[in-house]
Amino acid sequence: MVLERCPTLEQLTIGGPPPSPRPFNIRNVTIGRWPRLRSLTLGDMAIQLGKDEKTLLHESEEFTKFLVAHPLLQTLAFQHAGGHGFPTSLSLPRSALPSLKSFTGPPTYVKTLPNPRALQELTISTLHHSMSSFPPICAILQGLPTLGSLSVWIDLSFANRNMPHDDGSLFGMLLQGCPHLHHLDVMCFTLPTFHVVSALFFPLSYLS
Repeated sequence: MVLERCPTLEQLTIGGPPPSPRPFNIRNVTIGRWPRLRSLTLGDMAIQLGKDEKTLLHESEEFTKFLVAHPLLQTLAFQHAGGHGFPTSLSLPRSALPSLKSFTGPPTYVKTLPNPRALQELTISTLHHSMSSFPPICAILQGLPTLGSLSVWIDLSFANRNMPHDDGSLFGMLLQGCPHLHHLDVMCFTLPTFHVVSALFFPLSYLS
């Protein structure tokens, strides 16, 4: 119905955040062409057609063609990329997604966006399980000079909580990576609770 009867579609959201017992097969979505599409959000998803490498490569190419065919996209959200057959990174020409301002996805996707320097909003939809995982993220953030809003997911539950540790240094790293932030959203799954030992000298508007 959406493919055939919604030629002026501007916003498409399918699925929800993971985990899902049945990932949504987005193969049919990649067939669609909506010239006015400005926002696309896909939840727990996969590209499921066949298991041989030739078929998977074809489906990955179709997904790339789909993104290239929608230059008006301003918001693109992959809440859980990486299901069966889904590409491990984006392989797009430099001319693709010229209007993109808001992106949600794993760090590997951020690194391969055609024009990441134009991003204003970023959600990194991969859980970070140790402090050592943040320096690579901060390196990516340094290449996003116009970024004003950042959301990250954290779960340090399995870290050694018996040792003195200042999780506040995490905020310092993030802010050094993108000093022009006006919105910082940290979704924390850590048990026991998140620890902040040192004083943090930045406006409260950074935390939400």
